[in-house]
Amino acid sequence: MIFIGNNSLFSFEKITVLTHPVAKRGTVEGHKEVTRSLLAGLRALNVTYNYNPSLISEVGDVIIVLANTQALQQAIEIKKMRPQTTLLAGPNLVVWPIDDGGVLTSSIIDRVIVPSEPTRHMYAEISPNIKNRIGIWYAGIDAEQWSPRALEKGRQVLLYWKNQQEGPSLKNQVLDLLRKYQWDPILIEYGKYSFQQYRNVLDRVKFGIFLSRSESQGIALAEAWGMDVVTLPWNPQYRENRGRVYSAVSSCPYLSSFTGRDWQNIQEL
Repeated sequence: MIFIGNNSLFSFEKITVLTHPVAKRGTVEGHKEVTRSLLAGLRALNVTYNYNPSLISEVGDVIIVLANTQALQQAIEIKKMRPQTTLLAGPNLVVWPIDDGGVLTSSIIDRVIVPSEPTRHMYAEISPNIKNRIGIWYAGIDAEQWSPRALEKGRQVLLYWKNQQEGPSLKNQVLDLLRKYQWDPILIEYGKYSFQQYRNVLDRVKFGIFLSRSESQGIALAEAWGMDVVTLPWNPQYRENRGRVYSAVSSCPYLSSFTGRDWQNIQEL
């Protein structure tokens, strides 16, 4: 049994998880931690599933397309042939629900999965026809991999930089501020580090400052929290994309008073 809504429960024989089309060569897409989280959860619950099967005949009666819009289009065609199939789509398919020809807005899809409330709000605003079919699921992290060692910490601080499109100005201001107060910053740039590098840094730092204009979930933040690192994310709560101003946006949708505080400008930091 599986929930797909607040009160909706249904039975199934097998779940198929897709990150590329069935029986076609292609690159596995999506965030590795999102895929890991789902598959690990299914295993922990003893749910029967397969992942990227090689034959259409191996596809189960529930399909979850995590990533790759070609895989989603194929899953839609499968459901047209097998109407009893339940089709769930997301969270790593598109930035906007109208991207790639609006495939995510197809009425064939039973549930559109998003990682947080700001993303749900944006999707519903852009494509009202899917508003009542959106469900929120946030991926977890591997608590065994992201667990702290008992190391003595000095004056080192993580600076996680992801807002490269806005230039290095804010990053440099933060670096100057940290050095002014005798903190020793370690710069980690998004997309340019390995799992082990990031984990080693988190083991050494007192706290972390994160520079990202918006996040659909913020998995790097969750990894820091798993390592007992308090986070201070920049959260301007404003984003403009393709001429549209987002009415709901956050760089840290799952931040709490237990895991840190957000800030909007250098003075506040």
